[in-house]
Amino acid sequence: MELIKRSNLYREHRYSLIAFIAILIFLFYPNIGIYDWIKEVQYCDFIKLSILDHKVFPMFMWNNGLLAGYPAVDQSAFFVSNPESLLFSPFIPLLLILPSAVFLKLLVLIHFLIGWAGIQALSKTCGWQARRARIFSALFLFSPIIIQHIAIGYLPWINLYFFPWLLYFLLQDNFHKKWLGSGIVLAVMLLQGGLHVFVWLGIFTAFFGLFQAIFRKDAKSLLSFLLSVLSACVLALPRVLTSFQSFGTFGQNFFSGYSLRAFINWAVIPPFFTPSTMDDIEFFIEEYIDGVPYWDGNLFWGFLLICVIVLPFVIRLSFKNKDKSEIAGRKLDILALTASSVLILLLSFDGLYQKGISFISDMIHLPALKGMEKYPFRFAIIAYYGFSFVVAWYWEDFLDFFTRMLNQARKLALIFWESFLRFSAALHLHQRIFTWLGGILVCLCLAFLALKSSILGWINSQIILVYAEQGAKLFTDMMEHAGTIPPAYYFTKAETLLSASNRILVFVTVIFVSLWLLGVTYKPGSQRSKKPILHEINIPPWLPETLVVLPLLLAFGMWWRVSLATPQELFPEFIMQVPIVNWAGGSGSLKIPDIKHSPLSLELEVNEEMTGKTLVFSQIPIQDTRYLEWEAEKVIFTEKEGKIALKIKQPGLISIQVKTLSVIISAAIAAAGWAVSGWIMLRLGNKKIL
Repeated sequence: MELIKRSNLYREHRYSLIAFIAILIFLFYPNIGIYDWIKEVQYCDFIKLSILDHKVFPMFMWNNGLLAGYPAVDQSAFFVSNPESLLFSPFIPLLLILPSAVFLKLLVLIHFLIGWAGIQALSKTCGWQARRARIFSALFLFSPIIIQHIAIGYLPWINLYFFPWLLYFLLQDNFHKKWLGSGIVLAVMLLQGGLHVFVWLGIFTAFFGLFQAIFRKDAKSLLSFLLSVLSACVLALPRVLTSFQSFGTFGQNFFSGYSLRAFINWAVIPPFFTPSTMDDIEFFIEEYIDGVPYWDGNLFWGFLLICVIVLPFVIRLSFKNKDKSEIAGRKLDILALTASSVLILLLSFDGLYQKGISFISDMIHLPALKGMEKYPFRFAIIAYYGFSFVVAWYWEDFLDFFTRMLNQARKLALIFWESFLRFSAALHLHQRIFTWLGGILVCLCLAFLALKSSILGWINSQIILVYAEQGAKLFTDMMEHAGTIPPAYYFTKAETLLSASNRILVFVTVIFVSLWLLGVTYKPGSQRSKKPILHEINIPPWLPETLVVLPLLLAFGMWWRVSLATPQELFPEFIMQVPIVNWAGGSGSLKIPDIKHSPLSLELEVNEEMTGKTLVFSQIPIQDTRYLEWEAEKVIFTEKEGKIALKIKQPGLISIQVKTLSVIISAAIAAAGWAVSGWIMLRLGNKKIL
């Protein structure tokens, strides 16, 4: 009995187990990925140094060091406002006891387990049997999307592991649990640097609320969406408030969305990398198709794309089957998810999202809307996950549909075969005619092949005679423009005409010879009497499942290998360097004052010689003065080429402090929100709120 339970458990969770082993190897293997991993490690180093060495909260980055050039860092030195960092993650305490790279790898494992738990909770809510849960696990965990972006250092993409939990709450019948649970999931994404993921899933949730309201004829779904976004903003208030202050006017130029060619190419062809060493991996992943980069836009769908194409027929079939065991209204929710996935997939194609978000941004005068996501093709990520759930939901109907299509194709093949046999019988009766026709055509082909050069030579000689005004009337009439066209044109035209005639003759000969062969080889006794089909063919359930799993496993393995490309020790640690400063206005010979700094303050000692001079902080934007306070009688803040500059008024110690009050207040409000939300969710779990 125990052995049977273990066997059933393995069958249900075997794909999750394989993915879990891969993530465990990623955790313990001493290598990490490429590209933006240096940014993520440096972020974590800064947080860790601020808390452990300086004993302060990591508020301000006076010198961004190796992080210079990254848009979020260049926009503001106020680190708290950086929407990409893990600063507010609930797992940050682990960073204080682990190396940064190890912490990030452990975070991947933790979020994998969160995603797996979400799949189990979602399966239970949907009442799925093992097969449907297994299919969704394979589509979700084996998709290369997350591991692909982990490999290139886009660590905020691990927030995609919360997608099953978002669906879990969106499909709840309890109104309060639905909006609050969705809000909590979205808030955690924001707090963990997942602004991009928040934008994608926020739009997806809006679409779902709209379609659910239409299909169910209940406006509460739209209200649920609004409440979930509002609660997410309250729970993530420190991130929302500070990011809006720093990035409210931040805009970016859009990249191209998918062309149909790029989408189909990458959706059906799994990635396959064969570098001799991982140092050469860039050669394989730096391709562009119609403006979309491979390393970010390559999104492999595999067999899921075929399922999506036939999905309308499967949905129609499911409504015919009428499964009475389903919860009332659940099919309408799945239709809403399907429509939402279709719509957000359309946004990933070139031009649609750019025009829509630009119109809204200009209308409400909020440039930040255009800056939150400049890569439209990323919306296809959420479409993939949405369709993964829908396909898993209808999986039994897909098996039924494919079985019906196979049997229908079998019937058509039998009809074709019987028609072919009758046609062959007719040819057999008239094989003498086709013998003569085929023989004549073969002789013509051989004669044409033997005489082609002679015929071409004779035609060319007639062309020359026409130019000498001695040609036959037929050729003269056909070459009425010979006075303005050189002879070479007609020579080429004659050769082209003969070649085309030769091809036509060969084609007709092949057809008649083939018909003759069919008549000759046909045996009158081979035509069977029409027999009814005694039984239908059933597709074995493992076959479509294999078509789903194996290509995804290949794609996952390719990117998993890239995630282990770089030895950890090659990544430099973040160093708290003094700000990069210089004297403005030709005061280069003047000594730079001594500077002491921490993430909360900066002090510099100036002398009489420096009075009236202007010291420029070349890495800190002028907008960041809103986060700083200083002694107005000693220094004046001015602007030099968009950067902060200090005009010295008095000698002595100048102290600049980072403002913390707004962060403290917003954090207190968010903490109160989390306490209330936790209490409500506990009450909902105990069914004390209806």
